[in-house]
Amino acid sequence: MDTNVLPPIIPTIGIIVFREDEVLLVRHGSNAGHLKDSLGIPAGRINLNNEFTPLETAKAAAVRELKEETGYHVDEVDLQPFTGNHFTADVPRSDGTTKRMSWDVFIAQKISGEMRQSNDETTPVWYKIEELDSLTLIVNVKNAIDNALKFLQENQ
Repeated sequence: MDTNVLPPIIPTIGIIVFREDEVLLVRHGSNAGHLKDSLGIPAGRINLNNEFTPLETAKAAAVRELKEETGYHVDEVDLQPFTGNHFTADVPRSDGTTKRMSWDVFIAQKISGEMRQSNDETTPVWYKIEELDSLTLIVNVKNAIDNALKFLQENQ
């Protein structure tokens, strides 16, 4: 194996939803790709074709993933990019591998619908922002939330 070849970068998106002093996270179950019981924001891969060309925009993927993982709906116009919303990291997976992922994160300004568990992969849960340091978060989740909060404070 050529050790000079970088692993492919998987394009993903994330959505941050705030409610007063809380943030919406998803707990990953035993059938999720992430480590069991780890917490992240609603997120997922951007659908690609065989030539690795996106089949959907990042915002369309965000709308889809929020609905799939939480039951909530957001319109694309209500998804806000923010300063410091792009991350690349090597993410440990439940199968023992590590995947290199790029992550573009949006703030959901308005959501509708009712929260529901999507399946046995993820369970949505509201957490107090002050609790984040004590939780088992996926890499860069705390950084993304901190950057989103800073952006909102500076732009309101």
